[in-house]
Amino acid sequence: TRLPWDEKWIIESLSDSTLYMAYYTIAHLIQNVPVGALRPALFDHVFLGEGSPADLADDLSVPADLLERMRAEFTHWYPMDLRISGKDLIQNHLSFCIFNHTAILPREYWPRAFGLNGWILVGGTKMSKSAGNFYTLREAIERWGADVIRFTLANGGDGLDDPNFDPDFAGSAGDHLDAWLEFATAHHGRGVEGWRPVDRWFRSVLHATLSDYIRHMDLMEFRAALKRAFFDLQRDLRWYLRRCGEPNRDLMAEFVDIETQMLSPFVPHLCEEIWSRTGHEDFISTSRLPEPDTGAIDRTAMDAEALLVDLMGDLREILSFLKGKAGTIHLYTAAPWKWRLLDLVRRATDEGPARFQDVMRAVMGDPEIRRMGKAVPRVVQRLLAERSPYALTAGEERAKLETEAAFLESEFGLPVRVWVEGEAEDPMGKARNALPLKPAIYVEPGS
Repeated sequence: TRLPWDEKWIIESLSDSTLYMAYYTIAHLIQNVPVGALRPALFDHVFLGEGSPADLADDLSVPADLLERMRAEFTHWYPMDLRISGKDLIQNHLSFCIFNHTAILPREYWPRAFGLNGWILVGGTKMSKSAGNFYTLREAIERWGADVIRFTLANGGDGLDDPNFDPDFAGSAGDHLDAWLEFATAHHGRGVEGWRPVDRWFRSVLHATLSDYIRHMDLMEFRAALKRAFFDLQRDLRWYLRRCGEPNRDLMAEFVDIETQMLSPFVPHLCEEIWSRTGHEDFISTSRLPEPDTGAIDRTAMDAEALLVDLMGDLREILSFLKGKAGTIHLYTAAPWKWRLLDLVRRATDEGPARFQDVMRAVMGDPEIRRMGKAVPRVVQRLLAERSPYALTAGEERAKLETEAAFLESEFGLPVRVWVEGEAEDPMGKARNALPLKPAIYVEPGS
């Protein structure tokens, strides 16, 4: 394309389209500059800081205060913190954007970050009128509403993969969001006084989630952020309500506020409504997301609760085979030598996966383990194959099971007994299957 007013110049598409962000900063002011004054000296001042406004004002016949404002606008908005574009432009426009900025501007005005995404799919395929999955933005809003569309798009994918707008997900998202609106409004600041261990556990989960959410949002991993802030946290909320009976009043107010703030970038209209209904006088869009309370994050409590959830899953599976004919539940924690073995296995695999033979050679150098003889290889194989994600001690594991025995009895309607392998009767030989953080289970047959 030739420059309209001087055809000896040719506009190269990858030049004019990769530095225009700088022009945006002064577009509203340059309308007041005469065409004849649009000379290199003006742009050298605005973008490079060369020359003084007073001298240029006389030379270009442009008011000095206008030149100062143009320079101030550019230095205020630049550098470009983030540019969002498609992955197909990496090899051309985005590369040239870097080239041109670094060639022309000082280092402090070079781009700071680029965000890239793929082509959006609808129902797992490219949009096409013939396929019946083509929607204009107006049609989509009329069908699902703005918040549901934003929610569904955020769930569509992260990174360079083609994000998928799932109409089925959108169809159910409205119900999930309506349920959150009703719950948040009804439960904000409602509940009992006093803090119980389960309340502290849920507050720990809340602030650990907030920390993960901030990390994902900073990396623009919006699907991961939404998963942690909504789907995972709503699951934890259901478990908390099941465990506590009635929630802690102060914790419910804090939870509803933080959950709603985390959701507000995705579903702003709904969250503004919740924010208003729960007594806030400002807008949620101008509120400040709190920093995670690291002192409240108790990894031991979180691991112990997750261990309990896993154990209950194992129990349900076993009881399903017994078809209601079950008696006392016996839980066996691992013998002390297995905890010693676990420590040795972890040391042997600190630097990554190791061969079974190498691990065995390392652990059998310990006199206590060597005394256990033929039992060791079987346990080592299981420890290598069934690595527990939890960081609890033997005492913490046993204390959790003993503390929650009454809860397990109420959940399953059966007596529960907790033992240490080797310290109790074991008529069916089940205790030998216990691993650290993986209790062995024996359920007596019922009548």
